[in-house]
Amino acid sequence: MTLAILGNVLGIVGALGVLAGYAYQTFGKRSADVTYYLLNLVGALLLAGSLTIHVNVASLTLNIIWAAIAVYGLFGLWRARA
Repeated sequence: MTLAILGNVLGIVGALGVLAGYAYQTFGKRSADVTYYLLNLVGALLLAGSLTIHVNVASLTLNIIWAAIAVYGLFGLWRARA
């Protein structure tokens, strides 16, 4: 597998992860929970990985911030349960 193909695979799987999180919350009428934040975190990290191969600084920045927000949300859930 070439590096370009790997970048595309990471990007597609990451995008599907972020979209799955959005659909999970929207269609399930659920409030944000662990599944939602994990899907967003993993999706954003995979997209960021893809963007280190197919460089796009604006999208890379967006996905790093997206992942950071997901970590913040997971931390908030963890704090609420403690």
